[in-house]
Amino acid sequence: MKSRGVLLMLAGGVCLLAAAVLSAANRLEEHHGEIAARRAEQILERDVIPAPSGEGGDGYGTTASQMQTVEIDGREYIGVLSIPSLGLDLPVLYQWSYDLLKEAPCRYSGSFQDDSMIVAGHNYRKHFSGIKNMRQGDAVRFTDVNGTIYRYTVEDLERIRGTDVEGMEAGAWDLTLFTCTYGGQDRMAVRCVRDYGQEHKQERGQDHKQD
Repeated sequence: MKSRGVLLMLAGGVCLLAAAVLSAANRLEEHHGEIAARRAEQILERDVIPAPSGEGGDGYGTTASQMQTVEIDGREYIGVLSIPSLGLDLPVLYQWSYDLLKEAPCRYSGSFQDDSMIVAGHNYRKHFSGIKNMRQGDAVRFTDVNGTIYRYTVEDLERIRGTDVEGMEAGAWDLTLFTCTYGGQDRMAVRCVRDYGQEHKQERGQDHKQD
């Protein structure tokens, strides 16, 4: 009985140690992701994206075409996503993979040029963890590598099952931001509409709710 108790204590200690190691590894991975995203964002804003002149440069009337990208450290980026309510400015990668998500948010599908872009981000504190706290009416801005600005307003927040890919892509939303919840069972999706003007925005919002 005594030896059994010792074995149980040892097993418990091993489990606690393994949990501590895993937690430390996750924090280190998150820290590296924050550094990688910050470096790319600084390079894009300092050396690539032209400075805006006055209020010009808005992407009104932009039509779909091949998105331009900029290569940084062997990765292709399409621009910078800004979320003022969370104090975030994040680079967006052209393609997505689980490894790339560790570095920066990625274009999951669609395009900002035809109001269909879906952006995936890791649940890191300095990536997309905070989008669950966003509210209807929050502003979102995307600036492409040419300096064209696309402005959005949050219209809805959804919690979607992690396996429900069709649900994630459903609806004619102009921009969707999403991240996995802790544990990966669900996804939090922030649905946005383009700011073409108040009247058009209300019409688009009604259309979205009907989809």
